[in-house]
Amino acid sequence: METKVSELKREVRALFKGNWLTAVQVTLVPALFKVLTMFFILILTAIIAYIFMQPNFQPTLKSITDTPVHVNNGGEFVWQIFSNIPGVLIGGLLTAGISFTFLDWLQQPKINIEHPFKLAFQSFTSRYIGPVLLLALMMYIFTILWSLLLVIPGIVASYSYRMTYYIYRDHQTDTDWHTLDYIRASKVMMRGAKVRLFYLDLSFIGWHLLSVLLLGIPEFWVMPYQAATNAAFYHHLQQQREANVQN
Repeated sequence: METKVSELKREVRALFKGNWLTAVQVTLVPALFKVLTMFFILILTAIIAYIFMQPNFQPTLKSITDTPVHVNNGGEFVWQIFSNIPGVLIGGLLTAGISFTFLDWLQQPKINIEHPFKLAFQSFTSRYIGPVLLLALMMYIFTILWSLLLVIPGIVASYSYRMTYYIYRDHQTDTDWHTLDYIRASKVMMRGAKVRLFYLDLSFIGWHLLSVLLLGIPEFWVMPYQAATNAAFYHHLQQQREANVQN
């Protein structure tokens, strides 16, 4: 039986009860980065609005029409793809570390989470950095290839790969598993589950909009809440698959 999104959220809230500070520390770095980005965009928007409101600012039709239109070519598209790789790899390492932490916490609710801030960076250690970097790179390449067809196939592909880090965490000691095996397993697991995961993402939109209105401050609580709910989604999906195999 499928677990409802509301039940997943309820489970995470129960897990975090009395431990919200620990949860916040796990996602502190990405949350802080997002808040600073919001502040930067807000300041930039205010500066642009101030310039446009000046009485001496009167752009003419000629100045607008004389502005050259820049058209992207194939070379720039390829450069953009390659220039995104460092961010993808660093983001992949951080996402994996956070995913590992919350999955361990859900699988062992009584576990004592020591040094939660440090655990978010566990994928940067020699034990994980190689495999996780390779997983992040391969998922990025596959998503780009699907996106070359249309935007929608790229989005669908990204949802197909969302369980990859969790599967790696559960099977990292299996010597017969390789990089593509984790990605394939995620694709199989997500068959028939992508819409539910999409609905889970949509259920957090209200919280993110509230964060925008409150200068990003709620993100410090929303981000661990959503990350742990994603881990709970995998945890229950895996349990459901195991139950189906036994039956």
